[in-house]
Amino acid sequence: MINICCLVIFTTLAALTVRPEIGRLYKSGFQGFNILIWIAAIWMSCLIGLRVEYNDTAAYISNFNSKGTILEMLKDSEALSWGKNPLFELYTTFIHSLTHNYHIYFMISAVFVVISFLKFFMQECEIDVLPYSIFLFFTFGTYFFSLAAMKQTIAMAILTYAIVALQKKQHLRFIIIVLLATLFHTYSILFLMLLLLNTKPWRTRTILIILATVAIMFTFKGTLTSILQYADSLGKDVAEEGLFNGAAMNTLRVAVYGITPVMLYLGNEYLEPKMCEKHYILIHMSILSFMFILLGSINGANLFGRMARYFEVGTIVMLPWAIKNMFNEKSEKLINLMMVILFFMFFMYDYQDFGVAYRSITIFEFLKGII
Repeated sequence: MINICCLVIFTTLAALTVRPEIGRLYKSGFQGFNILIWIAAIWMSCLIGLRVEYNDTAAYISNFNSKGTILEMLKDSEALSWGKNPLFELYTTFIHSLTHNYHIYFMISAVFVVISFLKFFMQECEIDVLPYSIFLFFTFGTYFFSLAAMKQTIAMAILTYAIVALQKKQHLRFIIIVLLATLFHTYSILFLMLLLLNTKPWRTRTILIILATVAIMFTFKGTLTSILQYADSLGKDVAEEGLFNGAAMNTLRVAVYGITPVMLYLGNEYLEPKMCEKHYILIHMSILSFMFILLGSINGANLFGRMARYFEVGTIVMLPWAIKNMFNEKSEKLINLMMVILFFMFFMYDYQDFGVAYRSITIFEFLKGII
């Protein structure tokens, strides 16, 4: 547990050096990335890439080791079907054709995921709130999710480029990127909803989202059964027990995900004049993330929790921005301090067993294995 706490603290402090008055000594000239950010990125990538045990790691290792040739996969029509994450399987098969070292496979994925997310936050966050968003990236669990759900986090990393494309009104580019991500992880298709949400929040479309969520909560089994039947007709097999297994979302997690949408709603009068179109998308992402968590509070916590993950970068960017723009300088510092303390406590609670569950090789063992 100590090592991941050190990683969180170091990366957050590294983000501070991006500030112009602090970071001049460290500038490398690559879109604001500096030497400390690069060190943090390497550390983050190694934590993912060097693992041998954590959550579904064994399943990914087994899948990697079982791969045949690319030609064999291309002949397997079932493996190439839309609902089987064909691009992820093709990527896995390709890396396996180059090396049988699964740590290289993990490391390549880790570098792409880490760099994509860090680049996204550097682009989306105002420079004085960037450290807080980086801090939330860890304490919200988004980064550590990449150790557990490789397919989905690769897709989520790809989708950061889709968000930027949508903000620039590059709709065709957005759709292409979303479809590409869908071939890595099917649930990425949910991102197409954002095409309808590039408008001011808390208007008709936001209200419809909220009403639809409430309606599904009250008709949970009937509505979700119909959705499962439709998904099955499209070739995506979703286990019914994943939705109706009696596993409801933890109340604390529901509260944590609700903080940002509630704050954005209550402060909308002050925040709206300071918003631009990129904020509209990110705010709606935060709302969607919370709506999926609310559905998970009824049943199917794991499934809806995964859906919520796709949109939580909106919360990670918008919470520090809202605090900055809602309060005066003195109050902002106090609220930020409270945010740091409370989210760190949530992080410690959520990952209290990390030290027991996580196992890895050392960087020297990794280098020895590839030399």
